[in-house]
Amino acid sequence: MKKLLILSFMALAILIMYGCQKEDLNSDYQDTELQLRASKKNAETPFKGTYTTYPVISEDGTYAEITGEGKATHLGKSEWYGEGYLDYTVFPPSQEGPCYFVAANKDTLFGYYEGVVFTEDFLTFIGEGYCTFTGGTGRLMGASGGSVYNYVVETLEDGSSRGELIWDC
Repeated sequence: MKKLLILSFMALAILIMYGCQKEDLNSDYQDTELQLRASKKNAETPFKGTYTTYPVISEDGTYAEITGEGKATHLGKSEWYGEGYLDYTVFPPSQEGPCYFVAANKDTLFGYYEGVVFTEDFLTFIGEGYCTFTGGTGRLMGASGGSVYNYVVETLEDGSSRGELIWDC
């Protein structure tokens, strides 16, 4: 009888031990939530923006330093900077160069653009192309993808230039 009582207590202790083991009932939910977050983080999202630009074009017309200010998705109010290398030896004339966007909080999005530019009088320029995003800083770290762009730049009476640059992907 004593052996039966000891065996019963041991069985009860084992049941209590395993019965009190903490099981994470939310583990399936948490795994699904983590998967959803990861898929959202890796999902492609549209990039749209409009900037007023102020290009400074070299005398021979083959290089431009461009600054701009405007708004874009993921950046809000921001600035845009670009260097443009123009080649008029091909038709249509080509343009390419590095660029970057700086958000109000100083997070930066880097890119490289390539496209074409048209002009009849070297006073008004119309261009279009594609910019490949090559990374970023802050919350834009690891950014990739790209966006199409188009622009119009006009030469003002004082000889300076002003344009509108539109990103739409």
